[in-house]
Amino acid sequence: MYYRSAAAAWAIAEYETRKNAEHGTGYGLIDEKGAFFCGFRQQDGELAFDRYRQTPQGYTMDNARHYNKDEPVFMSPEQMEQNNLNAAVFGTEFAANTYHELPPALQKIVRRVSLSKDIDYLKPAPSPDLPVPQSQPGLASPASCRTGKIEGYVNLGTALTQGVRQLWDTFRL
Repeated sequence: MYYRSAAAAWAIAEYETRKNAEHGTGYGLIDEKGAFFCGFRQQDGELAFDRYRQTPQGYTMDNARHYNKDEPVFMSPEQMEQNNLNAAVFGTEFAANTYHELPPALQKIVRRVSLSKDIDYLKPAPSPDLPVPQSQPGLASPASCRTGKIEGYVNLGTALTQGVRQLWDTFRL
């Protein structure tokens, strides 16, 4: 029984990573004010996220993923346009829920949003000889953020609490 459920979970995760990789989609994070997570502010003023570094002049890719994670930056799509910055996008739902590295207080209010990685998306070449393509982190434009679909909270405790509240409100009617 356990092996079947583990195999099913693995198949679902593999399907998600393939779908996200092929279609250039992923998951951004949004706070209660509607501002999107763009990265962590660095001492030099750049925003860092995974292997990306952003400035108003554009973005660069850096394989060194060791950077200061003390100051997360959230911006509305309008602020992103004014500053010529983009939202950070995680490749999979699991990565968005687990590897966001946000402070615990923020984790309780942040929700996961399905977004298109329209800034840096490169479609993987299909080949039966290659392994399943894995959806990687990326960047989403303010336009993509406006069309994103909110899917849930990244904090399991908050998600469960919200679900119980919705059920309670439904039954009270």
